[in-house]
Amino acid sequence: LRITADEMSELQSTLGVRRSQVERCGETWESQPEESAADAKSIPGVKFGSAPHVADWLRQKTLQMPEEDITRDELTEALLKVLEA
Repeated sequence: LRITADEMSELQSTLGVRRSQVERCGETWESQPEESAADAKSIPGVKFGSAPHVADWLRQKTLQMPEEDITRDELTEALLKVLEA
């Protein structure tokens, strides 16, 4: 697809007109929420900003996970194939 300079100019002009219309007729809504009990800050014992760095957290989770036993999985699969035959 090739766009000529005239087509590009026309597109820019059309988009500029549309943007002007939107800015002239559009409304901006800004949020000013009231305090709410639904906010997690109201939960007792929750401390914000005390989480470990993501790399440390992932390392900790890795240590908590059991290692995969590939040999057990392969033996189980082989036995199931033998039993199905």
